[in-house]
Amino acid sequence: MYAPIQFIPRRNVKSFSFNGHEVPANTWILLAPQIAHFDSEYYSDPEQFKPQRFLQPAATLKPFSFVPFCKGSHMCLGMKFAYMEIKAVVYRLLLTKELSRDEHASLNLQYLPIVKPEAAMKVNFASRRV
Repeated sequence: MYAPIQFIPRRNVKSFSFNGHEVPANTWILLAPQIAHFDSEYYSDPEQFKPQRFLQPAATLKPFSFVPFCKGSHMCLGMKFAYMEIKAVVYRLLLTKELSRDEHASLNLQYLPIVKPEAAMKVNFASRRV
């Protein structure tokens, strides 16, 4: 749900107009992937944790609707390793455990320099009935 980096600095190579504002070439711009990740135009119930929404092939997602590692020539070099690593860990974990968090506990996030919970977040692990 939350991109690891909250702002991606870029400079535009050409001037452009955005919402009635002229932006000259070579202006520093901060892109915020979080805005797209929580946009109801792209995702139903965007504020709900629903990993199954990404089971569809990436080619069917709208361009730039999911950009946790940026896009194009500036894509994070560690992206493929991060995807592989988390899939391996979660796969092994979910073979034997069900995870849940205390629904009554609030989740307050620290956004800079990277997104993480402000305080420890307890996760419950229950044995999966096989």
